[in-house]
Amino acid sequence: MTKLRILFENLNLDPNVQDENKNNPIHFIQTVEIGKILRMAGAKLFLANLSGQTPIHSASSKNKGRIVSYILSFSNDPKSEINWPDSNGDSPFHYAVRYFLNAIDTELIDENDLEQLKIMFQSFLFASANPEMKNKNGESPRDLILKYFGLQSSIEASEEDLLDAVYDRYSTTEAKMIDCIISTIFEIQKKPEVEMNEPETASNAQEETSVERCFEHLDHTADIQIHSWGEKLDQAFINAALGMIDYMVPLERISIKKELVVECGPCQSQNEFLFNFMQEVLYVSACDPYFLPVEIEMILFDVTNRKMRCKLKGEEFNLKKHGGYGTEVKAITYSAMRIEQDEHQCNIWVIVDI
Repeated sequence: MTKLRILFENLNLDPNVQDENKNNPIHFIQTVEIGKILRMAGAKLFLANLSGQTPIHSASSKNKGRIVSYILSFSNDPKSEINWPDSNGDSPFHYAVRYFLNAIDTELIDENDLEQLKIMFQSFLFASANPEMKNKNGESPRDLILKYFGLQSSIEASEEDLLDAVYDRYSTTEAKMIDCIISTIFEIQKKPEVEMNEPETASNAQEETSVERCFEHLDHTADIQIHSWGEKLDQAFINAALGMIDYMVPLERISIKKELVVECGPCQSQNEFLFNFMQEVLYVSACDPYFLPVEIEMILFDVTNRKMRCKLKGEEFNLKKHGGYGTEVKAITYSAMRIEQDEHQCNIWVIVDI
């Protein structure tokens, strides 16, 4: 990875070079990390090849959901990109469904494949993908699924009919895995059609409240650096964690509906203290119950033994309310972590991996 970055930085390589089919290097990436390097080198993420396929088509055809999510996070119009038709009228959704059907047909699907498929279809949901979009053969992604299970592509073929066909054809273990994916796809179908630049109405204006930000997001090579501040160390800690959440979902979109208590420590160093605290906040947002805090109240903050207990106030992640606004944070890092404190203010710089 480091060698590749050096090649682009020192040898002045063109990250947008094309082959005979007008594929760019970004069409062939297998990991988000490679995508980050290409993007930082100036790669264009949304160019189509001779067949009209964008890098999102390519990632969808290989079950690379994290790459789909990463590329979409840099789009000014995710809805357009996720529904972009190639020369045959196939959207990335068509490509993803074909991968899914091929996997279950050849019995190649496993738990890891399932997890990646869930990430990919959730990315489609966030970006307002259209499961009813027809290609030049008049088939939508939903039609492909119904046809595979021997059902008519009509309104009479319900989700229940489809799941009955799944459990009739596969063993219970396999059917449960397939059921999980199909339910996600049908969730996309149920999502109301909303324009990305929807004007604010009285109802959604009440949903969002103004949030004071004592943090900022700074550009950093291939990642994001959060700079937070506060009069005291605990306030700077809180604002660093909220800055991380805000990068994933704007805080204004999070309501206080329940509370969750987390704790960490004792820790060996101040950096470890910050790392463990932010890791706890990230863990509850990335794993069940997928909890997003908009406020954090310190119950205990012991600077001597470096341990804390706090109350997170917010709500569980909701795809329709919170989806499609930010970028997933994968991990906290120790890289360039800095905590500075004087008698007037405490400042924190921490890099998170996206």
